[in-house]
Amino acid sequence: MITYGIVHFVELIALIIAAVCVVLATFHRPNEGQKLTTIISIMFFLVCLGALGTSLSADEALMIYANKIEYLGACNAFSIFVILYGLYMDIHIPRWLKIVMIGSGYVMTVFTCTFDMNTWYYRSFRVDIVKGVPVMVKEYGPMHTVYVIMLASYLVGIVAMYIYRRIVTIKNKRRYSKALAIVAIAPITAYIIEKISGSTLELLPYGLIISDVYLIYLIGNRFYDINSIALDMVDETSGAAIIIETMFHEYEGANQLARTMFPELRKMAIGENYETKAPAFAAMREQLTAISEKGETY
Repeated sequence: MITYGIVHFVELIALIIAAVCVVLATFHRPNEGQKLTTIISIMFFLVCLGALGTSLSADEALMIYANKIEYLGACNAFSIFVILYGLYMDIHIPRWLKIVMIGSGYVMTVFTCTFDMNTWYYRSFRVDIVKGVPVMVKEYGPMHTVYVIMLASYLVGIVAMYIYRRIVTIKNKRRYSKALAIVAIAPITAYIIEKISGSTLELLPYGLIISDVYLIYLIGNRFYDINSIALDMVDETSGAAIIIETMFHEYEGANQLARTMFPELRKMAIGENYETKAPAFAAMREQLTAISEKGETY
């Protein structure tokens, strides 16, 4: 008999939050970042749906289908995420590497969606009831090891991009770089710890909740608009100094001439306020605003 408990509650919450992410991402103004974010949100929704479905039914056939749905999302979400993170962090990812990552996801999807037909991913599996919760007990095959290595490589890649952009260089810092990284790091880390430790506690749903909450926060703040609207408008070859800010006077980007005129801007990160980081520019900005309010052109 199935006993509904904390595991089902956590997985249901994760599913609801993932559904909200899909809706929010879908209805934002379309651009490359928005499209990638929508795909990732859909993939996370499939992971949550499969995880919940696996724990709701003790029927082996239904658990198999639910497990396949879960892997359909998990095998493809993080390769797309790495591409999104590279775009956001303004780090070029070679086309061939993108093809390899996406292709690896497709190949892994084939193995995970046919695990009941061969022994490449699961050598064997059975359904047990553990503390009232249906659990698929598996003996993993060689492709599962490949899958874990693939996830670990994505984790390393995300951390490497974060370190490169935040520590190695001060140019083009991103306001939401850490929060966006957590979106992928939380579920990947939870899954790897769960598998390596052999824990009977399902850690992935908790990682997914953390991931989905951060994703809602990021989508609500339109984090991907920085690349598509602000930074892309900064013309490095322009003869004019160009500085882009939000309606709240937060720094969004500047071209080389502007950074030469106001060296303080070189140390500013996306989203920071001029008052504390660039007082000289803030003072000039107030003067220009006063002139503008008088109807004069500047």
